[in-house]
Amino acid sequence: MNLNRTLSRLVLMTLVAVTGCSLDAPQGEKQSTVKYQGETFVVVQPVTNFDATDLRKMAREEDAPRIEELMLAAKPEPHYASLADILAAMETIQFPEYARMVIEERLGDPKTPKDCKITYVIGLEVPLRHKDRYFTFHGNEVDGFDLVDEFVVEGKPLPKEPGSDPEQPVSYEQKGIAAVRANGKKFRYLDATGALVREK
Repeated sequence: MNLNRTLSRLVLMTLVAVTGCSLDAPQGEKQSTVKYQGETFVVVQPVTNFDATDLRKMAREEDAPRIEELMLAAKPEPHYASLADILAAMETIQFPEYARMVIEERLGDPKTPKDCKITYVIGLEVPLRHKDRYFTFHGNEVDGFDLVDEFVVEGKPLPKEPGSDPEQPVSYEQKGIAAVRANGKKFRYLDATGALVREK
């Protein structure tokens, strides 16, 4: 047990009891900046209690259109030698602290790397836009991987319930990619239910 941390908590709890303040009461936001695609953006971290130090920093709504513009304009190279190189390139396109996912499909005998075909689909969250940008790389561990497809999947706004609060935020149906099926140079992208989202 960390005695100092325990004592600090006891002191804070005592202060709460004396002052009548709630540790869970909103305390505003912390602000900092991040560099992205050569520009500087303010990001905010909600502060809800004294322990809220691990919450991710969020882009601001007013910056979302510019971030989206930069993110959709960013172009990776057409060929990479390895998955590590692909992921390093994706880090330069991914907005800091927003989601990234990797889907992999292997076809062939892994004992013969040149004949084992691998497809990687990398998905990047577009901040505050209900969109994900995807990149598909195909090849093998000997010759490297070519960029064979790139696309955006956008969530569809769901209709509000009759009589619901008009100020309530709109909910979105997100059809994220959960699997890829490669057949030669054709690729089928499926969501978590197995439904087809895209075919190319």
